[in-house]
Amino acid sequence: MVNVFPNHPLQQIFFGAPGTGKSDTIDRIVQNVPHTRTTFHPDSDYASFVGTYKPKMSDVGSTQRLNLSVEDLAQKFGTYYNDSQLGKIGGIQKFCLDFYPYIDGEYMSVNVSKLLEMAGISGSYGVEINKYLKFCRMLPKREDNKIVYSFTPQAFLKAYCAAWKQMPKPYFLVIEEINRGNCAQIFGDLFQLLDRNEKGYSKYEIAPDDDIRKFLSSDRKEGFGALTEEQKENFPKESVWKGEELILPPNLYIWATMNTSDQSLFPIDSAFKRRWEWKYIKITNGYKKKDNGEYDTDADGKKIPLNWKIETNGQDWYEFIKQINKIISNMTSSADKQLGYFFCRANEEKNITTDTFVSKVLFYLWNDVFKDYGFDDANLFKYKTGEGKEEDLTFPDFYDEDGNVVDDVVQQFIEHVMAWKGDDK
Repeated sequence: MVNVFPNHPLQQIFFGAPGTGKSDTIDRIVQNVPHTRTTFHPDSDYASFVGTYKPKMSDVGSTQRLNLSVEDLAQKFGTYYNDSQLGKIGGIQKFCLDFYPYIDGEYMSVNVSKLLEMAGISGSYGVEINKYLKFCRMLPKREDNKIVYSFTPQAFLKAYCAAWKQMPKPYFLVIEEINRGNCAQIFGDLFQLLDRNEKGYSKYEIAPDDDIRKFLSSDRKEGFGALTEEQKENFPKESVWKGEELILPPNLYIWATMNTSDQSLFPIDSAFKRRWEWKYIKITNGYKKKDNGEYDTDADGKKIPLNWKIETNGQDWYEFIKQINKIISNMTSSADKQLGYFFCRANEEKNITTDTFVSKVLFYLWNDVFKDYGFDDANLFKYKTGEGKEEDLTFPDFYDEDGNVVDDVVQQFIEHVMAWKGDDK
C-alpha cells in the first residue's frame, strides 16, 4: 500500500495569519472525499477526541420486545404462576405486567382461555387476568425512554474505523484550530501512531484500553463488528480488526489548521511538530470561486479578484489589508498578528459594512495588536472632532453615545492607514 494521494502528506498542518483561507484550502481538497471534522479548544481532552461513555436515551420497548409464539407465552405464564415467591395471584399479575402487549393485541393477540389451557392453569383465573389487563392498558406505552450509558466514538475513532473499512480509498480527519487545545493531553498515547513507515502505516502500534477494544471488535455500525471477509483482508494483522492493536492505515490523512496569532495558547512541542508537514498559507488577494470550489478565471486564464470594498469610503479591502499589515509588521516585527483577506466577510454587494469593519477589524487591532505594542504613532491614533479639535483616538471614539458607529472617525482612521509611510515610527 502506498500513499493514495501521492502529492499530499498524510499528516499536515496549514498555518498562517487569521483569515488567510486555511480551512478553505483544506475544503477544496476534501469536499468530495469522505472526512470527519473536529475543532480543538482549551477543554478538549483524550475522551472528547477518541471516545468515552456518554448517556443516551434507550427505547425500552424496542429493546425488550421478543419474538414469542403462543407456546412460548404459555410456558412463561406457567413459570410465573408457579413461582413460590410471587404466589399464584402475584405471578399472574406480574406476567400480565411484563407480557400484556403480547396478550392484548399490541404485538399479538392471544385468547386468554386458550392461554390458560396451554399453561395448565385453571380457567377460573381468566377473570383475574382480564381485570389486570384493563389496568395494564392504562400504563404508559412500553416505548418510554430511559437513560443508559454506552461507549460513544468521537472524531478520531470515527475516522480511524471509516478509513480501515473503506481501504484503500482515502479518508480525512480534519482538525481545526489544533493549537487551541493541549495536543499532548488530547492525543495521549496516539502520539506514537503518528510515526508512519514508508508504506503509510504506523511504525509502532499501541494497545487500546478495554472500552476501545470492545467497541472496535463488537460495534457493528461504526466499529469492526460487521466486517466482511474482503474488508478483513485489508488489515495487516488480525489483532487490528479485533481491536487488540491500533495502527493508522495508509489511507487516513490527518490535516489541521493553526492560526499563528493564537500560537501562545498551547505551544506545540518539537517532538509533536516533527511528525507533521507544515504548509504556510500566505496572505493574498481574494478570488472568485465556482460552486465546485475551483477558482473562476477570465479569458486569459487568470483568477478573478473579488474586489471587496470597505463600505465607509469605498476603500479597496485588499489594499487596506496590505497597508495595515505593513503597520502591524513594523510594530510587532512579526507576521503573526497580520490580517488575511477573509478575516471578515463582505455582504452581497461586495461591501464590508462599517459595523463589521469596526466590530471585527478595529476591535481586533485595538485589543490584540495595538494594546500590546503601543499607540505611539502620531498620525494613526489622532482624529479631528466635529469642532475641528484634534484628539487622541481610542476604540470607544468609533461609537457615539447611542452606540452607533461614527462614520467620520472610521474614515479618518482608514485615511491615516492608507497614508502611512512609516516615517513617524
